[in-house]
Amino acid sequence: MNADPALLHGRLLQQPGDFEPLLQRVRRLQALNSLLQRWTSEPWLTAIRVANLRGETLVVYADNAAALTALRYRRDSLLGWLQQQGVPVLKLDLRVRPRPQEAGV
Repeated sequence: MNADPALLHGRLLQQPGDFEPLLQRVRRLQALNSLLQRWTSEPWLTAIRVANLRGETLVVYADNAAALTALRYRRDSLLGWLQQQGVPVLKLDLRVRPRPQEAGV
């Protein structure tokens, strides 16, 4: 089911308070993704993305097993770096989840 973006935009403009918690969560996840991309310059990092934050657990998806394996080896380094950046994360939940294919590809 495809939602009409114009209808969604209109709804957001009419009742922004209804969606404020969701918008805050989306902004937080976007900020965490940006932060993650600054952690290291390893090429496999482009295949890693933040999926969720549940309490003190950061859920991270990898596009492939190779990127996930590389991240697993550096788990402690990432946790320490995130804590230095002020992100109160104590645990990582790491999973392979390929990105959905773009429409028309």
